[in-house]
Amino acid sequence: MVMGMNVPASAFNEANTAVCEPCVMAKRHREPFPQSGSISTEPMQPAHTDVCGPLQSTSMGGSLYFATFLDDYSKLSVVLPIRRKSAVASTTREVLAQMELLSGSLVRTVRSDGGGECLSNELEDYFRDKGISHWCIVRYTPQQMGAA
Repeated sequence: MVMGMNVPASAFNEANTAVCEPCVMAKRHREPFPQSGSISTEPMQPAHTDVCGPLQSTSMGGSLYFATFLDDYSKLSVVLPIRRKSAVASTTREVLAQMELLSGSLVRTVRSDGGGECLSNELEDYFRDKGISHWCIVRYTPQQMGAA
């Protein structure tokens, strides 16, 4: 297909099946995460939260993001659309209060992916004032989020 290059097609076919050692060595490898052995024994211990977005399309209500909340014990899950990431702190306060009311238990631990929206001063102050421990997982390792 290229003028002046006289390489038979069979040579390309042979090369295509060969393993390129530098390519194999350069690829990152990660061992699979073991299954978690921890089991929640009380409601709201821990509660998980995450924010997704911005989405490609705006929702009918004008939201570009959504926030998820999960009680690890009961598997109660709440998903709320939000318009801006700046609303994450107020949404988190409202949802955790509702989940506490529904479960009859206080939230003592919240686990998140450590995204900027979950590390805001407003949210950290709320967690500290309520006596909630905030656990951040290692970024880009969703395996550490457990059930969430």
